[in-house]
Amino acid sequence: MDHFSKLTYLMIETNSACNLDCRFCNRSELVAKGWREPKILALEEFQKSLAVFKDCPLDTIKIEGISEPFLHPQFDLM
Repeated sequence: MDHFSKLTYLMIETNSACNLDCRFCNRSELVAKGWREPKILALEEFQKSLAVFKDCPLDTIKIEGISEPFLHPQFDLM
């Protein structure tokens, strides 16, 4: 855990879907180039991620990414 001992910020992306078309976002370009594949984070993966960082002195956990987190079908459980 030494390499995580000072980790205070964690960002988790729940999925790669987005229903917005923001002018500043390069998400569609990444998808077109094949650098961004469809992904939905399984609830089990989410729980494993939290378990890995459970002993870190986290003061911020953000559920975000270059997607719309609320589009995850189990967002309410996360």
